[in-house]
Amino acid sequence: MSFRRPCIGAIALTLAAGCSVAPPRYSIETPTQLSTEHIDAPPEPIPDPSQTGKVSLHGMLAYADKNSPLLTVSRAELGRGDAQLRGAKPLLPADPSVQFSIGPRIGSDGTGLDVSLGLQQKLEISGARGLRIEAAERFRDVKQMELAEIRWLVHQRVHALFHQALVARDRAVAAGELLKFSESLVSIAERRLKAGDISPLGVRVAQGELAQARQAKVAADGDYRTVRISLAEVTGWPSAHLPEPAGNLDAPKKAPEIGKLVALAEEKNPRLHTNAAATRAAEAQSHLAAREAWPKPQIGVQYTRESDTAGGLGGGAEANVVLFGVGLPIPLWRKNVASRARAKAEVGVARARHQSQKQMLAARVRRAANEVDVGADRIAAYGSQILPTFEKNLTMLRRAFELGEIEILDVSVAQRRFLDIQRSALSSYQQYYQAAATLELVVGAEVWPEERHDTGESK
Repeated sequence: MSFRRPCIGAIALTLAAGCSVAPPRYSIETPTQLSTEHIDAPPEPIPDPSQTGKVSLHGMLAYADKNSPLLTVSRAELGRGDAQLRGAKPLLPADPSVQFSIGPRIGSDGTGLDVSLGLQQKLEISGARGLRIEAAERFRDVKQMELAEIRWLVHQRVHALFHQALVARDRAVAAGELLKFSESLVSIAERRLKAGDISPLGVRVAQGELAQARQAKVAADGDYRTVRISLAEVTGWPSAHLPEPAGNLDAPKKAPEIGKLVALAEEKNPRLHTNAAATRAAEAQSHLAAREAWPKPQIGVQYTRESDTAGGLGGGAEANVVLFGVGLPIPLWRKNVASRARAKAEVGVARARHQSQKQMLAARVRRAANEVDVGADRIAAYGSQILPTFEKNLTMLRRAFELGEIEILDVSVAQRRFLDIQRSALSSYQQYYQAAATLELVVGAEVWPEERHDTGESK
Protein backbone atom coordinates (compact mmCIF):
# COMPACT_ATOMS: atom_id res chain seq x y z
CA MET A 1 0.00 0.00 0.00
CA SER A 2 2.87 2.38 0.74
CA PHE A 3 4.18 1.83 -2.77
CA ARG A 4 0.80 2.19 -4.56
CA ARG A 5 -0.01 5.66 -3.27
CA PRO A 6 3.18 7.33 -4.56
CA CYS A 7 2.58 5.70 -7.95
CA ILE A 8 -1.00 6.97 -8.14
CA GLY A 9 0.14 10.43 -7.07
CA ALA A 10 2.86 10.50 -9.70
CA ILE A 11 0.39 9.48 -12.40
CA ALA A 12 -2.08 12.20 -11.31
CA LEU A 13 0.63 14.86 -11.36
CA THR A 14 1.74 13.72 -14.79
CA LEU A 15 -1.80 13.94 -16.19
CA ALA A 16 -2.31 17.35 -14.62
CA ALA A 17 0.90 18.61 -16.20
CA GLY A 18 -0.19 17.23 -19.55
CA CYS A 19 -3.61 18.91 -19.48
CA SER A 20 -2.89 22.37 -18.08
CA VAL A 21 -1.11 24.95 -20.19
CA ALA A 22 -0.99 28.71 -20.36
CA PRO A 23 -2.71 30.09 -23.50
CA PRO A 24 -0.29 31.13 -26.26
CA ARG A 25 0.36 34.75 -27.08
CA TYR A 26 -0.90 36.01 -30.41
CA SER A 27 0.39 38.85 -32.54
CA ILE A 28 -3.15 39.84 -33.62
CA GLU A 29 -6.18 40.54 -31.48
CA THR A 30 -9.23 38.32 -31.74
CA PRO A 31 -11.24 39.37 -34.82
CA THR A 32 -14.85 40.21 -34.09
CA GLN A 33 -17.67 38.44 -35.86
CA LEU A 34 -19.02 40.42 -38.80
CA SER A 35 -22.38 42.10 -38.29
CA THR A 36 -25.09 40.42 -40.37
CA GLU A 37 -28.15 42.34 -39.17
CA HIS A 38 -29.13 42.99 -42.78
CA ILE A 39 -29.30 39.22 -43.27
CA ASP A 40 -30.40 37.88 -39.91
CA ALA A 41 -33.26 40.37 -39.49
CA PRO A 42 -34.69 41.07 -42.95
CA PRO A 43 -37.31 43.83 -43.09
CA GLU A 44 -39.74 41.50 -44.80
CA PRO A 45 -40.47 37.74 -44.87
CA ILE A 46 -38.59 35.36 -47.14
CA PRO A 47 -40.42 35.25 -50.49
CA ASP A 48 -42.04 32.15 -51.92
CA PRO A 49 -40.66 31.30 -55.40
CA SER A 50 -43.95 29.68 -56.39
CA GLN A 51 -45.59 33.11 -56.28
CA THR A 52 -45.32 35.05 -59.52
CA GLY A 53 -45.31 38.53 -57.96
CA LYS A 54 -42.35 40.88 -57.98
CA VAL A 55 -39.60 40.42 -55.38
CA SER A 56 -37.83 43.22 -53.53
CA LEU A 57 -34.08 43.44 -53.04
CA HIS A 58 -34.30 42.68 -49.32
CA GLY A 59 -36.51 39.70 -50.06
CA MET A 60 -33.87 38.37 -52.46
CA LEU A 61 -31.13 38.96 -49.86
CA ALA A 62 -33.06 37.04 -47.21
CA TYR A 63 -33.80 34.19 -49.63
CA ALA A 64 -30.15 34.00 -50.76
CA ASP A 65 -28.86 33.74 -47.19
CA LYS A 66 -31.02 30.66 -46.63
CA ASN A 67 -30.74 28.98 -50.03
CA SER A 68 -27.66 30.20 -51.92
CA PRO A 69 -25.56 27.25 -53.19
CA LEU A 70 -22.46 29.37 -52.58
CA LEU A 71 -23.10 29.03 -48.84
CA THR A 72 -23.67 25.28 -48.81
CA VAL A 73 -20.01 24.30 -48.79
CA SER A 74 -19.05 27.03 -46.31
CA ARG A 75 -21.70 25.87 -43.87
CA ALA A 76 -20.50 22.29 -44.29
CA GLU A 77 -16.92 23.47 -43.62
CA LEU A 78 -17.99 24.40 -40.08
CA GLY A 79 -18.22 20.67 -39.44
CA ARG A 80 -14.48 20.37 -40.03
CA GLY A 81 -13.81 22.84 -37.24
CA ASP A 82 -16.12 20.99 -34.86
CA ALA A 83 -14.52 17.66 -35.83
CA GLN A 84 -11.02 18.97 -35.16
CA LEU A 85 -12.14 20.25 -31.75
CA ARG A 86 -13.65 16.88 -30.85
CA GLY A 87 -10.43 15.17 -31.93
CA ALA A 88 -8.38 17.40 -29.63
CA LYS A 89 -10.39 16.77 -26.47
CA PRO A 90 -9.42 13.18 -25.46
CA LEU A 91 -7.48 13.24 -22.20
CA LEU A 92 -4.68 10.88 -23.22
CA PRO A 93 -2.64 11.06 -26.45
CA ALA A 94 -3.02 7.37 -27.34
CA ASP A 95 -4.93 4.27 -26.38
CA PRO A 96 -3.34 1.87 -23.87
CA SER A 97 -1.55 -1.19 -25.23
CA VAL A 98 -1.76 -4.71 -23.82
CA GLN A 99 1.00 -7.27 -24.13
CA PHE A 100 0.53 -10.98 -23.51
CA SER A 101 3.28 -13.58 -23.61
CA ILE A 102 3.28 -17.31 -22.96
CA GLY A 103 6.02 -19.88 -23.34
CA PRO A 104 7.84 -22.80 -21.80
CA ARG A 105 10.41 -22.53 -19.04
CA ILE A 106 13.00 -25.27 -19.61
CA GLY A 107 15.16 -26.31 -16.73
CA SER A 108 17.36 -29.20 -15.73
CA ASP A 109 14.59 -30.74 -13.70
CA GLY A 110 11.78 -30.33 -16.21
CA THR A 111 9.70 -27.92 -18.29
CA GLY A 112 7.15 -25.40 -16.97
CA LEU A 113 4.82 -22.85 -18.54
CA ASP A 114 5.41 -19.08 -17.97
CA VAL A 115 2.74 -16.43 -18.57
CA SER A 116 3.25 -12.66 -18.75
CA LEU A 117 0.64 -9.90 -19.05
CA GLY A 118 1.52 -6.20 -19.41
CA LEU A 119 -0.37 -2.89 -19.77
CA GLN A 120 1.23 0.36 -21.04
CA GLN A 121 -0.14 3.88 -21.41
CA LYS A 122 1.50 6.86 -23.14
CA LEU A 123 1.20 10.20 -21.32
CA GLU A 124 1.79 13.86 -22.13
CA ILE A 125 3.78 16.01 -19.75
CA SER A 126 4.14 19.05 -22.03
CA GLY A 127 0.61 20.45 -21.86
CA ALA A 128 0.10 19.67 -25.56
CA ARG A 129 -3.54 18.72 -25.03
CA GLY A 130 -4.48 22.24 -23.98
CA LEU A 131 -2.62 23.69 -26.96
CA ARG A 132 -4.26 21.14 -29.22
CA ILE A 133 -7.69 22.31 -28.06
CA GLU A 134 -6.59 25.93 -28.50
CA ALA A 135 -5.41 25.26 -32.08
CA ALA A 136 -8.68 23.48 -32.89
CA GLU A 137 -10.70 26.43 -31.59
CA ARG A 138 -8.65 28.85 -33.69
CA PHE A 139 -9.19 26.63 -36.75
CA ARG A 140 -12.92 26.70 -36.07
CA ASP A 141 -12.71 30.51 -35.88
CA VAL A 142 -11.24 30.53 -39.39
CA LYS A 143 -14.15 28.48 -40.72
CA GLN A 144 -16.65 30.80 -39.06
CA MET A 145 -14.94 33.84 -40.57
CA GLU A 146 -14.88 32.20 -43.98
CA LEU A 147 -18.62 31.58 -43.73
CA ALA A 148 -19.22 35.23 -42.79
CA GLU A 149 -17.05 36.27 -45.74
CA ILE A 150 -19.02 34.15 -48.19
CA ARG A 151 -22.31 35.45 -46.76
CA TRP A 152 -21.17 38.98 -47.45
CA LEU A 153 -19.97 38.01 -50.94
CA VAL A 154 -23.43 36.60 -51.68
CA HIS A 155 -24.96 39.81 -50.32
CA GLN A 156 -22.80 41.89 -52.65
CA ARG A 157 -23.49 39.74 -55.71
CA VAL A 158 -27.24 39.86 -55.11
CA HIS A 159 -26.99 43.65 -54.83
CA ALA A 160 -25.14 43.89 -58.13
CA LEU A 161 -27.30 41.41 -60.04
CA PHE A 162 -30.55 42.87 -58.73
CA HIS A 163 -29.64 46.32 -60.04
CA GLN A 164 -28.35 44.83 -63.28
CA ALA A 165 -31.78 43.24 -63.65
CA LEU A 166 -33.44 46.62 -63.13
CA VAL A 167 -31.23 48.16 -65.82
CA ALA A 168 -31.86 45.24 -68.18
CA ARG A 169 -35.60 45.58 -67.54
CA ASP A 170 -35.50 49.27 -68.47
CA ARG A 171 -33.56 48.40 -71.61
CA ALA A 172 -36.21 45.86 -72.55
CA VAL A 173 -38.92 48.46 -71.93
CA ALA A 174 -37.06 50.97 -74.11
CA ALA A 175 -36.67 48.33 -76.83
CA GLY A 176 -40.42 47.73 -76.67
CA GLU A 177 -41.12 51.43 -77.08
CA LEU A 178 -38.74 51.58 -80.01
CA LEU A 179 -40.48 48.61 -81.62
CA LYS A 180 -43.89 50.29 -81.30
CA PHE A 181 -42.42 53.47 -82.73
CA SER A 182 -40.91 51.61 -85.71
CA GLU A 183 -44.20 49.82 -86.40
CA SER A 184 -46.04 53.14 -86.40
CA LEU A 185 -43.42 54.62 -88.77
CA VAL A 186 -44.05 51.85 -91.28
CA SER A 187 -47.78 52.43 -91.06
CA ILE A 188 -47.34 56.20 -91.53
CA ALA A 189 -44.88 55.71 -94.39
CA GLU A 190 -47.31 53.40 -96.21
CA ARG A 191 -50.13 55.94 -95.85
CA ARG A 192 -47.90 58.76 -97.10
CA LEU A 193 -46.80 56.58 -100.03
CA LYS A 194 -50.40 56.10 -101.04
CA ALA A 195 -50.91 59.85 -100.78
CA GLY A 196 -47.82 60.45 -102.93
CA ASP A 197 -45.94 62.32 -100.18
CA ILE A 198 -42.89 60.03 -100.15
CA SER A 199 -41.17 57.60 -102.45
CA PRO A 200 -41.13 53.79 -102.05
CA LEU A 201 -37.56 54.16 -100.77
CA GLY A 202 -38.89 55.90 -97.65
CA VAL A 203 -41.14 52.90 -96.92
CA ARG A 204 -38.22 50.54 -97.33
CA VAL A 205 -36.12 52.62 -94.92
CA ALA A 206 -38.95 52.47 -92.36
CA GLN A 207 -39.26 48.71 -92.84
CA GLY A 208 -35.50 48.34 -92.32
CA GLU A 209 -35.73 50.29 -89.08
CA LEU A 210 -38.58 48.03 -87.99
CA ALA A 211 -36.47 44.91 -88.62
CA GLN A 212 -33.65 46.34 -86.52
CA ALA A 213 -36.09 47.29 -83.76
CA ARG A 214 -37.38 43.71 -83.65
CA GLN A 215 -33.82 42.42 -83.36
CA ALA A 216 -33.09 44.89 -80.57
CA LYS A 217 -36.22 43.82 -78.71
CA VAL A 218 -35.26 40.14 -78.91
CA ALA A 219 -31.73 40.92 -77.67
CA ALA A 220 -32.97 43.13 -74.81
CA ASP A 221 -35.47 40.52 -73.65
CA GLY A 222 -32.75 37.87 -73.81
CA ASP A 223 -30.34 40.00 -71.76
CA TYR A 224 -33.03 40.63 -69.13
CA ARG A 225 -33.76 36.92 -68.92
CA THR A 226 -30.03 36.10 -68.63
CA VAL A 227 -29.53 38.47 -65.70
CA ARG A 228 -32.55 37.02 -63.91
CA ILE A 229 -31.16 33.51 -64.46
CA SER A 230 -27.84 34.63 -62.93
CA LEU A 231 -29.73 36.14 -60.00
CA ALA A 232 -31.59 32.85 -59.52
CA GLU A 233 -28.31 30.93 -59.69
CA VAL A 234 -26.65 32.99 -56.94
CA THR A 235 -29.67 33.06 -54.64
CA GLY A 236 -30.74 29.44 -55.14
CA TRP A 237 -34.05 30.59 -56.63
CA PRO A 238 -35.74 27.92 -58.79
CA SER A 239 -34.93 28.66 -62.41
CA ALA A 240 -38.40 27.50 -63.46
CA HIS A 241 -39.85 30.62 -61.80
CA LEU A 242 -37.38 33.40 -62.50
CA PRO A 243 -37.48 36.29 -60.00
CA GLU A 244 -39.01 39.56 -61.17
CA PRO A 245 -37.22 42.50 -59.48
CA ALA A 246 -39.44 45.09 -57.84
CA GLY A 247 -38.90 48.84 -57.68
CA ASN A 248 -37.09 51.35 -59.83
CA LEU A 249 -33.53 52.55 -60.25
CA ASP A 250 -32.35 54.42 -57.15
CA ALA A 251 -31.12 57.98 -57.36
CA PRO A 252 -27.29 57.78 -57.37
CA LYS A 253 -25.30 58.99 -54.38
CA LYS A 254 -21.66 59.81 -54.02
CA ALA A 255 -19.50 57.78 -51.65
CA PRO A 256 -19.22 58.92 -48.03
CA GLU A 257 -16.09 60.63 -46.72
CA ILE A 258 -12.98 58.55 -47.42
CA GLY A 259 -11.64 58.60 -43.89
CA LYS A 260 -14.87 57.14 -42.52
CA LEU A 261 -14.95 54.50 -45.25
CA VAL A 262 -11.35 53.41 -44.56
CA ALA A 263 -12.01 53.21 -40.82
CA LEU A 264 -15.18 51.20 -41.47
CA ALA A 265 -13.30 48.86 -43.81
CA GLU A 266 -10.55 48.25 -41.25
CA GLU A 267 -13.28 47.27 -38.80
CA LYS A 268 -15.59 45.29 -41.08
CA ASN A 269 -13.66 44.01 -44.12
CA PRO A 270 -14.41 40.26 -44.21
CA ARG A 271 -11.18 39.18 -45.87
CA LEU A 272 -9.16 41.09 -43.28
CA HIS A 273 -11.04 39.29 -40.51
CA THR A 274 -10.48 35.91 -42.15
CA ASN A 275 -6.75 36.59 -42.54
CA ALA A 276 -6.51 37.65 -38.90
CA ALA A 277 -8.21 34.44 -37.79
CA ALA A 278 -5.92 32.41 -40.08
CA THR A 279 -2.84 34.11 -38.59
CA ARG A 280 -3.97 33.26 -35.06
CA ALA A 281 -4.68 29.68 -36.12
CA ALA A 282 -1.19 29.36 -37.63
CA GLU A 283 0.41 30.76 -34.48
CA ALA A 284 -1.58 28.34 -32.31
CA GLN A 285 -0.46 25.46 -34.52
CA SER A 286 3.16 26.65 -34.22
CA HIS A 287 2.93 26.68 -30.43
CA LEU A 288 1.48 23.18 -30.54
CA ALA A 289 4.20 21.89 -32.86
CA ALA A 290 6.89 23.25 -30.51
CA ARG A 291 5.24 21.59 -27.52
CA GLU A 292 4.83 18.31 -29.43
CA ALA A 293 8.64 18.09 -29.48
CA TRP A 294 8.59 17.19 -25.80
CA PRO A 295 8.96 13.47 -25.03
CA LYS A 296 5.89 11.41 -24.20
CA PRO A 297 6.65 9.00 -21.36
CA GLN A 298 5.00 5.64 -20.97
CA ILE A 299 3.91 4.08 -17.73
CA GLY A 300 3.06 0.43 -17.41
CA VAL A 301 2.46 -2.50 -15.19
CA GLN A 302 3.47 -6.09 -15.92
CA TYR A 303 2.46 -9.32 -14.24
CA THR A 304 4.52 -12.45 -14.77
CA ARG A 305 3.77 -15.96 -13.58
CA GLU A 306 6.96 -17.93 -13.32
CA SER A 307 6.27 -21.66 -13.37
CA ASP A 308 7.83 -24.47 -11.32
CA THR A 309 9.77 -26.60 -13.83
CA ALA A 310 9.63 -29.56 -11.52
CA GLY A 311 5.83 -29.64 -11.77
CA GLY A 312 5.78 -29.84 -15.60
CA LEU A 313 3.66 -27.78 -17.97
CA GLY A 314 0.58 -28.07 -15.80
CA GLY A 315 2.43 -27.48 -12.56
CA GLY A 316 1.96 -24.62 -10.14
CA ALA A 317 3.70 -21.28 -10.03
CA GLU A 318 7.08 -20.87 -8.44
CA ALA A 319 6.60 -17.04 -8.26
CA ASN A 320 4.16 -14.27 -9.20
CA VAL A 321 6.01 -11.09 -10.22
CA VAL A 322 4.42 -7.62 -10.57
CA LEU A 323 6.54 -4.81 -12.08
CA PHE A 324 5.77 -1.10 -12.53
CA GLY A 325 7.73 0.68 -15.22
CA VAL A 326 8.25 4.12 -16.79
CA GLY A 327 9.69 4.70 -20.26
CA LEU A 328 10.95 8.10 -21.45
CA PRO A 329 12.04 8.75 -25.08
CA ILE A 330 15.22 10.78 -25.48
CA PRO A 331 14.56 13.70 -27.90
CA LEU A 332 17.88 13.79 -29.72
CA TRP A 333 17.33 13.49 -33.48
CA ARG A 334 13.78 14.17 -34.56
CA LYS A 335 12.32 16.60 -32.00
CA ASN A 336 9.32 17.21 -34.32
CA VAL A 337 11.58 19.18 -36.66
CA ALA A 338 9.45 18.84 -39.80
CA SER A 339 6.16 19.90 -38.16
CA ARG A 340 7.78 22.80 -36.33
CA ALA A 341 9.43 24.13 -39.49
CA ARG A 342 6.24 23.76 -41.49
CA ALA A 343 4.17 25.49 -38.78
CA LYS A 344 6.66 28.34 -38.57
CA ALA A 345 6.48 28.83 -42.34
CA GLU A 346 2.67 28.86 -42.21
CA VAL A 347 2.80 31.61 -39.59
CA GLY A 348 4.98 33.70 -41.89
CA VAL A 349 2.64 33.19 -44.83
CA ALA A 350 -0.47 34.01 -42.77
CA ARG A 351 1.09 37.16 -41.33
CA ALA A 352 2.19 38.29 -44.79
CA ARG A 353 -1.33 37.79 -46.19
CA HIS A 354 -2.90 39.74 -43.35
CA GLN A 355 -0.37 42.56 -43.61
CA SER A 356 -0.69 42.69 -47.40
CA GLN A 357 -4.49 42.87 -47.21
CA LYS A 358 -4.34 45.55 -44.52
CA GLN A 359 -1.77 47.56 -46.46
CA MET A 360 -3.80 47.52 -49.70
CA LEU A 361 -7.18 48.09 -48.05
CA ALA A 362 -7.10 51.90 -48.03
CA ALA A 363 -6.15 52.07 -51.72
CA ARG A 364 -8.89 49.60 -52.62
CA VAL A 365 -11.46 51.64 -50.71
CA ARG A 366 -10.33 54.83 -52.44
CA ARG A 367 -10.47 53.22 -55.88
CA ALA A 368 -13.95 51.80 -55.29
CA ALA A 369 -15.20 55.11 -53.86
CA ASN A 370 -13.76 56.98 -56.83
CA GLU A 371 -15.61 54.68 -59.25
CA VAL A 372 -18.84 55.33 -57.33
CA ASP A 373 -18.30 59.09 -57.55
CA VAL A 374 -17.49 58.91 -61.27
CA GLY A 375 -20.63 56.88 -61.90
CA ALA A 376 -22.77 59.32 -59.91
CA ASP A 377 -21.28 62.27 -61.82
CA ARG A 378 -21.93 60.59 -65.17
CA ILE A 379 -25.56 60.02 -64.31
CA ALA A 380 -25.89 63.59 -63.04
CA ALA A 381 -24.41 64.87 -66.31
CA TYR A 382 -27.28 63.22 -68.22
CA GLY A 383 -29.82 64.92 -66.03
CA SER A 384 -32.97 63.44 -64.54
CA GLN A 385 -35.05 63.68 -67.73
CA ILE A 386 -33.10 61.43 -70.09
CA LEU A 387 -34.78 58.13 -69.23
CA PRO A 388 -38.36 59.43 -68.73
CA THR A 389 -38.39 61.48 -71.95
CA PHE A 390 -37.32 58.70 -74.33
CA GLU A 391 -40.89 57.69 -75.18
CA LYS A 392 -41.91 61.33 -75.39
CA ASN A 393 -39.14 62.08 -77.89
CA LEU A 394 -40.21 59.17 -80.07
CA THR A 395 -43.79 60.44 -79.99
CA MET A 396 -42.64 63.86 -81.17
CA LEU A 397 -40.63 62.28 -83.99
CA ARG A 398 -43.60 60.20 -85.11
CA ARG A 399 -45.86 63.23 -85.10
CA ALA A 400 -43.38 65.30 -87.10
CA PHE A 401 -43.00 62.54 -89.70
CA GLU A 402 -46.73 62.05 -89.89
CA LEU A 403 -47.21 65.78 -90.60
CA GLY A 404 -44.47 65.73 -93.22
CA GLU A 405 -42.25 68.13 -91.28
CA ILE A 406 -39.23 65.80 -91.54
CA GLU A 407 -38.21 63.00 -93.87
CA ILE A 408 -37.66 59.36 -93.00
CA LEU A 409 -33.87 59.65 -93.07
CA ASP A 410 -34.03 62.52 -90.57
CA VAL A 411 -36.29 60.37 -88.40
CA SER A 412 -33.81 57.51 -88.60
CA VAL A 413 -30.88 59.71 -87.58
CA ALA A 414 -32.78 61.30 -84.69
CA GLN A 415 -34.11 57.95 -83.54
CA ARG A 416 -30.63 56.44 -83.40
CA ARG A 417 -29.35 59.47 -81.55
CA PHE A 418 -32.06 59.22 -78.90
CA LEU A 419 -31.45 55.49 -78.63
CA ASP A 420 -27.69 55.95 -78.16
CA ILE A 421 -28.31 58.48 -75.38
CA GLN A 422 -30.76 56.11 -73.71
CA ARG A 423 -28.36 53.20 -73.87
CA SER A 424 -25.46 55.29 -72.60
CA ALA A 425 -27.51 56.56 -69.67
CA LEU A 426 -28.56 53.02 -68.71
CA SER A 427 -24.94 51.84 -69.02
CA SER A 428 -23.94 54.62 -66.60
CA TYR A 429 -26.50 53.33 -64.12
CA GLN A 430 -25.21 49.79 -64.49
CA GLN A 431 -21.59 50.86 -63.94
CA TYR A 432 -22.63 52.96 -60.95
CA TYR A 433 -24.43 50.07 -59.24
CA GLN A 434 -21.55 47.72 -59.96
CA ALA A 435 -19.15 50.22 -58.38
CA ALA A 436 -21.46 50.61 -55.38
CA ALA A 437 -21.57 46.83 -54.90
CA THR A 438 -17.77 46.64 -55.15
CA LEU A 439 -17.41 49.39 -52.55
CA GLU A 440 -19.69 47.50 -50.17
CA LEU A 441 -17.69 44.32 -50.77
CA VAL A 442 -14.41 46.05 -49.91
CA VAL A 443 -15.80 47.88 -46.88
CA GLY A 444 -17.70 44.86 -45.57
CA ALA A 445 -20.79 46.81 -44.52
CA GLU A 446 -23.70 48.74 -46.00
CA VAL A 447 -22.37 52.06 -47.23
CA TRP A 448 -25.87 53.57 -47.33
CA PRO A 449 -27.76 51.51 -44.71
CA GLU A 450 -30.71 53.90 -44.66
CA GLU A 451 -31.66 53.15 -48.26
CA ARG A 452 -34.16 50.52 -49.35
CA HIS A 453 -32.43 50.08 -52.75
CA ASP A 454 -35.46 48.34 -54.20
CA THR A 455 -37.73 51.41 -54.16
CA GLY A 456 -35.29 54.28 -54.51
CA GLU A 457 -36.60 55.83 -51.29
CA SER A 458 -35.28 56.05 -47.75
CA LYS A 459 -36.76 53.90 -45.05
